[in-house]
Amino acid sequence: MQIKFIGTGAADWDWSRPLDELRRGSCCTLLDNVVLIDAGKTALESLNRSQVDLSSIQAIVLTHSHSDHFNLEAVKTIAAAPRSQKLQFFAAAETVELLDDCVEKHILHQGSKFSIGNLNFTALPSNHMVENPYEETFNYLIETAAGKRLFYNLDSAWITTRARHLLRGTPLDMIIWDATTGTTFCDWRFAEHNDLEMIRIMRRAMLKAEMITPDTVHIFDHIARTLWPADPAEQLAAARQYQGIMAQDGMTLEL
Repeated sequence: MQIKFIGTGAADWDWSRPLDELRRGSCCTLLDNVVLIDAGKTALESLNRSQVDLSSIQAIVLTHSHSDHFNLEAVKTIAAAPRSQKLQFFAAAETVELLDDCVEKHILHQGSKFSIGNLNFTALPSNHMVENPYEETFNYLIETAAGKRLFYNLDSAWITTRARHLLRGTPLDMIIWDATTGTTFCDWRFAEHNDLEMIRIMRRAMLKAEMITPDTVHIFDHIARTLWPADPAEQLAAARQYQGIMAQDGMTLEL
């Protein structure tokens, strides 16, 4: 599975001006060039910067409806790109209802399983809340035909009990962590986003529970401008200290 980080920023970045090398776009990730996880405020600009052909995107899988993850016009623009079949759109019912027949709609619930190409998804409950208290929000377990397992942990804090049970199976090969609050420890957002110390605690417990191995790759994503060091070198040093890779806009990894 190819993983391309289209945007890696949290919602506190200034998106009133065009993106540049110093400003991260809204968080979205492209899998195998065909599945886009989230399409928020800067999705179209970020996809263009990464030279992604919108027609190649077969599906959008949404984590939740906050504006840095879901932008209605961005989804409609991607859906309007020429392709042989309608763009598939997977999300909670409240978000699916906002779209017309420009997409093929798929309503998700916690525990929903679905496949796109060679990728198998399980919708996991996240510890994150949107304006509508009844709307479900998701993380994802993504499994390849070759048996590789990715845990996509944005947006969320900690791991819910139900998600922990849905993650059962062979150890995870990679985790893309919500690392919003970075080195701002004990922040008031502790119940909706992770800092690096929270991730360290979870990793120790997951290793003991055999959910991960020492070889599991850890990526820190959804980076807040105001909650990590301002100096990029200090950011990378913090990621190394906590034994992870800091996601960057345009970065590509293979799993």
